[in-house]
Amino acid sequence: MSKRKAELVGQSDCKRPKESEHHRQQRLADRRDRAAVKRRDESVEDREKRLSVRREQAARRRAIEKEKKQQCAEMLEKGKEQQAAEANQERQISLEVTKRYAANNRAAECEEERLKRLEEKKQHEAKKRAAECEEERQK
Repeated sequence: MSKRKAELVGQSDCKRPKESEHHRQQRLADRRDRAAVKRRDESVEDREKRLSVRREQAARRRAIEKEKKQQCAEMLEKGKEQQAAEANQERQISLEVTKRYAANNRAAECEEERLKRLEEKKQHEAKKRAAECEEERQK
């Protein structure tokens, strides 16, 4: 087991303080809304490409998991229980690390989307104010 993996497994991936149920529900609703907007604006080709990439990744993960399970089974058959336990532990750790990376990537994407929406909202407000000023000038 590498030192880096051991450190990552020991770390908490969420450093924010305990949130209230209302804030949690609001955060989840915002996430659903962003996902819905993203899906609505997505073209058919982009959607198919995204889904095919996801399917390929899932197939690769399944193949790797199957191979690792096969190796563990072979080691057990040869009477190497200790090595099988270490290999299984290594597999679990790499799975944990993969989950943490995925969670961090999702958090980064959500933050980018939030900043993008905030910028769009600012631009919309600026246009609105400009239109109101123009109406005031014409009166």
